[in-house]
Formats: sequence, C-alpha cells, structure tokens
Amino acid sequence: MKKNIFFTILILLMIQIVYAEDLVFTVNSTDYYFNVGQEAIIPVYVENDYGSAISGQLTYTITETVSSSGSYYSSSNTQTQGFTILEEQEEPIAFGIGTSDKELVREFASSFKYTNEAGDQVIVTLPKINIHFVENKDEQSQSQEEQQQSSSSDEEEQQTQSTSETQENTEPLKSEDQMQQDLQNNQASQDSSALKNQMNQEVQDSQQREQEQKEQLEQNSEYQDMKEQLEEQGFNQENEPNFGSDEFSQEFTNPETGEKASLSGSMDNNTFDDLKSEFESESLENDILNNQNKTNQNLKKAIEDLKEKGFNESPMKFSTSNNMTTFQKEFVDEKNNTVVIKGTLDDEEVLEFDEDKDRNLLLWIILIIFAVATYYFYSKYYKKENAVEEPKKTLKPLDYRKEALKILKDAEKTYSIDKKTAYELLAYSVRYFYSHKNKLSKELSNDEFRKQVKDKDLNSLILASEMIEFAKGKDKGEFNRFVDFARRFIK
Repeated sequence: MKKNIFFTILILLMIQIVYAEDLVFTVNSTDYYFNVGQEAIIPVYVENDYGSAISGQLTYTITETVSSSGSYYSSSNTQTQGFTILEEQEEPIAFGIGTSDKELVREFASSFKYTNEAGDQVIVTLPKINIHFVENKDEQSQSQEEQQQSSSSDEEEQQTQSTSETQENTEPLKSEDQMQQDLQNNQASQDSSALKNQMNQEVQDSQQREQEQKEQLEQNSEYQDMKEQLEEQGFNQENEPNFGSDEFSQEFTNPETGEKASLSGSMDNNTFDDLKSEFESESLENDILNNQNKTNQNLKKAIEDLKEKGFNESPMKFSTSNNMTTFQKEFVDEKNNTVVIKGTLDDEEVLEFDEDKDRNLLLWIILIIFAVATYYFYSKYYKKENAVEEPKKTLKPLDYRKEALKILKDAEKTYSIDKKTAYELLAYSVRYFYSHKNKLSKELSNDEFRKQVKDKDLNSLILASEMIEFAKGKDKGEFNRFVDFARRFIK
C-alpha cells in the first residue's frame, strides 16, 4: 500500500513538467445568407486557454465574385491590423463584410498570427466562409429545403403523404404549433438584429479606446526615445502599435539583417509604464565579445567553453527597461540539455553575468535522489513482517443525480458554441435522471417522456430541444429558464 503511495507521489512530481496551451477560433457556419442591401456581420468565437491576453496580427481577405453575361469576375482585398485576444474573450469578434446592392458571393478568409511564450510564431487559420447576398434569403432557404425534399425516395414521399393525412385530422394542433413557430422565428429575427447592433457598438467603442491610447502613447517621451534608438540601429516598424485592454506591443524588423525587435508596455491610470524594448543585434554582440573589459573577456571564455563541450549557440537577445539593458544567450547540446547565460550591460561593457543550467536535468537528479531515499526508508522502517490483507473494494452505486447535473452543466458550457447541441444535452439530462430514478430498463425518448411526465415546464423544455434547429436565434434567457426547470427537477 505504501509502495503505491510512493509511486503515486513520484508520478505527480513528473507531471508538473508537462503543460499545454491553446487558442481556438470557431464559427457557426461556412455559409451565411444576407438580403441585398443588408449589412453583413460575421461573428467569430474565441476560446483562449493561455490564461493571459494574446497580442498579434489579424489578417483577413475578402474576395468578391460577380457573374455577368455568362462570365465571372473576381477581386480581392486584404487587410492586416494589430489585434489583442483578451484573457477571457466572452464576446465574439465581429467582422463587417459590408453590403451589396446586387446578388453576389463574397469569400472571407482570416488568420491570426502571434508569438507564444516559447518565442515560436503560431498561426490560427479559419476555414473559408461564403457570404451570399440574395434578393430574398427566406426564399433561398425554402429553395434549399425543396431540393433536399426532391432527393427523397418514393417510400419517404409515401410517408410524407401519410403524415399529411394524419395532420388533416388534427388541424387545430397543427395551427397552434405553426403559431408558436412563427413567434419563435419572429423572436429569432429580433435577437439577430440586437446582436448586430451590440457588435457594431462594441466595434465603435474599441476603435475609440484604441485611438485614445494611441494619442497617449505618442506623447510618452520614454516610448519615443526607445523607438528612436531602434530606428538608429536600423530597425523599421512593421505595424502601428497593437493595443489590448491595458497593454500594447509593436513589432520592428531590420531589412538588411532580418533581425527582429519589439516595443511593449502596460497601462495604469491612463498612463503607460513598464515600457520594454527587446531586440537582436549581431553587431552589438560582436562588439561586446571584442571588448577588452575583463568581465567581457570572461563572458567570451564561458561561451567558448560551452561550444567546446558540444553546445550549439543561439543569437544573443537584448532587453532594455527602466534605463537598464540586459542580455541572454542560450545553448543546447545533442541531448537537449540547455544552458542560458544572462547578464547586464552598460553600453558595450558587461557588468555581470551568470550561467543558468538546465533545470530539467537538475529536476531529474532531485527526483532520482528522492526515489532512492524514499525506497530506503520504506524498506528499513515501514515494511511489515506480516502482510495485512486489504479490505475488499466494493463498487459504489451510480450517482445518477450527480451525473445528470454534470450533463446539465455541459449543456450550459456548450450553449455559446452550439445551441442545438446545448438543447439536446439539456433534454437528455432530465430524461437520463428520470429513467435511472425510476429504474427503467432503457432510457426514454422525448415522446415517451412527455407521456409519462405530466409537467408543463418540462414538456416545454423537451419541445424547445426539438424545435431548436428551426429557431437559430434562440434567446439565452429562455435557455437559462429551461436550465432552472431541469435543475429543480433533478435536485
């Protein structure tokens, strides 16, 4: 038993070395339809698992295709701008595709490029989206439904005819359902309009806030000095500053050497501070290593020693902040062991430096020592002469109430990404709970649930889950109300 505990502790210590981060962009569809003259806005949802805001470059291309006299003409427009993904990006990114006074198709392609904590360039690319401008998008939807119906088999047509005869015998019920569907479609249209207005307002507020931040940054003397120093070293700015909620970043490139540089800082009480300049410079590195200062020569010798031991070097990286310049140079050998030399500078003279050896190697050494010591003390002091029989494990009964609440929670998380799946999970949670509570041999279908459970609210919940695909703009408030019904039923 204690041996198992020991190996469990060892595994947990090793797991801490591994981590994963991700950035995911999603859209509801790859085809959107808008009426001619209607403003087209495409929402893109973002899931940021990095735990911090991410600044980068957002690039999107709009390609327009027009047909005339049997011929097709295309034109493209590409835009690139700085953009920051918030730590908790709750609202979707709204892309305005514009409007059109005639029927045509526009293709929208987008990508987001950023640098992760390891210094690697990462590109997130959306699938291409088609934006259709049509005279009547309702007729377009109806036409698509008719095409799908025309491909059905004769057997399905006979079933449809039989269903129509049945509906004729229940005409009052059909009329009531139709009225409810009309109300839902009307509500979906209102929700879509409200979402578009909200997105437009958020875009305007963001643009105004970014303009104010840009003006304040241009008036900051420290920023101007750092920017001027980079320009004197031959760096040209790639883009205007990218602004987040309380930070900014700006990228630079030396066109002759290809070396990169950046400026960044944070904003507090409408004032930019903690400004930092980061750059690469082979010429500055050579000047440092050729300087005859004693500390510079010691640094040069430390670098040569590492290279003789088989380590490969990376270019020296520099950082300037609060009137202090630091440098960092990394070395890696064939076994992936790393050594990092860090130090501070005064112009070209090295003030001090030290070597930061591979922490992974040190951690493995500590783990091995810990494992050997633990096993030694276990064998000497805790190993018992007579083995004690462990009690037999009993299988815990299924906590169907807890499982149903877990399904309900998944439905709430899924709502912002896929409303149809969220409603299906919502209905499944109450059917799952009812079936297990009453020890039924199988789970009930929606129709069977309605027949056995005479509850108006729950039956409305089941009906909403079946109607969701015909009402794409379902109100979040209505979904939350159904969630409350389900939670009270399960608890």
